[in-house]
Amino acid sequence: MNDLNKVAYEELSGYQKTALFLYLIGPNKANEILKQFELKDVKEIRKVIATLAPVRTSLGIKLMEDFLGEAESITVSESPQDFGRQLSESKSMVNSLLDEGFVADNVRGLEELKTQTPEVIFNLIDGAHPQVIATILAYMDDNKSAAVLELFPEGKRNDYIYKIAKMDSIKPTALKDLALILDRQNASEDGGTGAMPIGGSKTAANILNSLTPGMDEKALEFIGTDNPVLSEDIRDKMFMFVDLMQLNPMSMQKIVAAVETDLLISALKGQPQELVEKFSSAMSQRQSARFLEDLEDKPPMKVSEINEAQKQILSTVRALADKGEVIIPGKGEDYV
Repeated sequence: MNDLNKVAYEELSGYQKTALFLYLIGPNKANEILKQFELKDVKEIRKVIATLAPVRTSLGIKLMEDFLGEAESITVSESPQDFGRQLSESKSMVNSLLDEGFVADNVRGLEELKTQTPEVIFNLIDGAHPQVIATILAYMDDNKSAAVLELFPEGKRNDYIYKIAKMDSIKPTALKDLALILDRQNASEDGGTGAMPIGGSKTAANILNSLTPGMDEKALEFIGTDNPVLSEDIRDKMFMFVDLMQLNPMSMQKIVAAVETDLLISALKGQPQELVEKFSSAMSQRQSARFLEDLEDKPPMKVSEINEAQKQILSTVRALADKGEVIIPGKGEDYV
């Protein structure tokens, strides 16, 4: 902990005095003041705040006398860490940092951001520069990105997906601080090479696969009005639940073995008989008979529940495909 109480006031650095001053005036006013600082200074100030020990009133008074001459109005909080958290969670502060390609220290970069709930991620990035949001969403897992995107209004959601689809890489010189946090900066000394692959039509297709059915079509229509070629390219790379009909018997056996029976029954409730038979034919005769009986006895389900089950299965299929255990015709490299 950074205990400023043990340091003579005259020996405090400019960053320490500034951090203490912002801590004392509260996050709302602090946000407005920090907008006037350079990004490198904001980082240093936030580092001090993040490690502050509880501040004695006497030190606060001394500082405010030095800065404002209004010591009578001082109220000292007991928890500098709570203040730091409020500062990070405040949208105006987060947005100003994200606009410069910087992700809040509290999440320690996008790798840790991945572990947060969609709601937390949404609150951190909402209102930031659209290209920054698209970059963050392109970097995260497809399912998590889809869950975050569903929290945005339709117009913004479609626009971010479009931006993701048009991306193919991000230069280390662009959004430099974001690249540093990701620990992916590999540019040459002149900054002209070492672009990091990110986004693209395949990434957009994977995210669309994870969206609630219906949202994907609206996004494709939005993209198609401006770029029909890209929209069609994304559609070609998408893999829907009904596309499981295209898989060979060996791939179907892998899926049946990897997916829980209850989840499979939920996903196939109300689906075409051909699709049901596609799965049952990948089972043993005894397993198939029991499966079809359980599917028949399955009580009515909400469409949203069926869609969610299908999304989970498609996620498993894509994971198996990435390992080479399942072959998805037309969705990757050809096999001979």
